[in-house]
Amino acid sequence: MGKVVLVTGVARQLGGRLVRRIQQDPEVDRVIGVDAEGPGRHLGGAEFVRADIRRPAIARVLAEHAVDTVVHMDVTGTPLG
Repeated sequence: MGKVVLVTGVARQLGGRLVRRIQQDPEVDRVIGVDAEGPGRHLGGAEFVRADIRRPAIARVLAEHAVDTVVHMDVTGTPLG
């Protein structure tokens, strides 16, 4: 069974690009993209979940999707717009 990778910050260009790249890895079965805002670009076959990682509900997302790897890409820390 392959990895389930959750990537944060997918509404931004860097996070979205990483999601598409990770999907090409044969060891990865699923990619979950998370952001408080909807992605402005196509995330390939990744599933998008609207969630704010600063809220406790992110624990439910991790458990529900059986995530084993998290990549935190919200590197700027500033809101969109």
